[in-house]
Amino acid sequence: MNKYLKISFVSALFGVVFSIDRNVLSYSSGPPTGSTNAPLETSCATNMLCHNGIPNAGNGGTILSVEEDISNGYVPGNTYTVMPFVFQSGSSKIGFQTVALHSNGNGAGSVTISNSKTQMNSSAGKEYVTHTASGNFNVGMHDWMYEWTAPAAGSGTVTIYGAFVASNNNMAASGDSIYTDSLVINENTSGIREYYKEKEFEIFQERGNNGIFHLEKIGNGPPVNKITIININGKRIFEITPPLFEFPIIINLTSQPAGIYFAEIFKENKNCVLSILRM
Repeated sequence: MNKYLKISFVSALFGVVFSIDRNVLSYSSGPPTGSTNAPLETSCATNMLCHNGIPNAGNGGTILSVEEDISNGYVPGNTYTVMPFVFQSGSSKIGFQTVALHSNGNGAGSVTISNSKTQMNSSAGKEYVTHTASGNFNVGMHDWMYEWTAPAAGSGTVTIYGAFVASNNNMAASGDSIYTDSLVINENTSGIREYYKEKEFEIFQERGNNGIFHLEKIGNGPPVNKITIININGKRIFEITPPLFEFPIIINLTSQPAGIYFAEIFKENKNCVLSILRM
């Protein structure tokens, strides 16, 4: 699957400690929160206790990407797979820390951890994702994966800050390369927006018309007998039955308040429900 919004190959500097140096214990199981080099956050390279050297001077680099296509911005409430990656020849321990922030510095969205290579730690309303003790061993390169759910509508631009280190594991502060990266994601507030996709149907918002949605039939399943639109409280907004419709169907919610609605599609063999976000 293609990756989108790839930001850079070579970045700057970070504070994850993987080896025991002369002053501190190892952070092989994950660095302290606030080590992403985001605004007002620190980098271990600045104090020279954990890692030293010139930032962004290693022979490797980073790729901070999202697996899904969000080139037009994130859809509020949708979940995306964030994929941090760092590479450097000769490294023996590799790690990272990321955080998603609003422009005001507050935490943005929420994180779900789904594998043993990553973990999440919360601090001051921010969710930091980092490697685990079992997720930092690899020679030359390492990638991780976690789920990020975008914030509510109206949140605006989100930046995911990522910091990485490629360590030589020499039990000292020397010889490690540190990188930082950032991924800027705008909120998708205009244009055609896909809210739901399943095997047989898609729902899109009409370009420039918040509240006008198009329901497309994309599969070759059985005929549709009825379509009912209900709100989040279960109240029926309207109902469409044959022969009054043919695909694509226009769903007009402009007279309805913002919120979540559901299109229940009745078929011969199995009904399905599609969600609609009216912003």
